[in-house]
Amino acid sequence: MKSYHDFHIYGYEVDSVKRKINFRLAWPEKNGETSIVNVLFDGVFGYELKNDSMANIVFEFEEVSLKDFFGAYGSEIRESYRQNGAYGPWAHDLGGTVDDLSRKDVKAIILSSSIGMVGWVLAQTIEEQNA
Repeated sequence: MKSYHDFHIYGYEVDSVKRKINFRLAWPEKNGETSIVNVLFDGVFGYELKNDSMANIVFEFEEVSLKDFFGAYGSEIRESYRQNGAYGPWAHDLGGTVDDLSRKDVKAIILSSSIGMVGWVLAQTIEEQNA
């Protein structure tokens, strides 16, 4: 995945019907102008975003293996499903989830930040569009 290190998160939009997330990222220029890029996640199976500081600066969006992702986040996902049905039926029993999501070409992306928002997205495609 392309590096967005030090880009500012100007906003994000979740479309739960179309299963899309759009991050609006900006690179502040020295002359006061701003370059905007949209990073679009499509075919979203689940996500978690937290610690929005309203002044978020990306450290990195990193693609990790599904096996590593579920090793790190599987227990939280199971508990969220148990408490409130989060993420949908695939989160009920994670035993075959890695294989199932792999067949569907799902990618696990971890968001880490220098300031603010952290989280993850499980999505089939990631695309960049200039605004």
